[in-house]
Amino acid sequence: MRHELDIDLIFPIKDETSAWLMCLKAESLCEAGIIDTDEMNAVLERAAEVIDQAQDKQRGAQPSSSRSIAGFAASLISDPTL
Repeated sequence: MRHELDIDLIFPIKDETSAWLMCLKAESLCEAGIIDTDEMNAVLERAAEVIDQAQDKQRGAQPSSSRSIAGFAASLISDPTL
């Protein structure tokens, strides 16, 4: 029987670098059948939020509400070369 996945524990996202690494980890574990697509998407959405915040900070801009985190996560899923 499968136990609930503690995403925060298994996929710690503290900064932009760890966010990109956790995207790679989630995609790899999903391809291997260890986690399902919903769990991978949850990680990608969390990572996209952190990446957006880091990039906004680098540009000196306020976080933009017009960008879609879900759209970013979807682009990560659809294009494995990102």
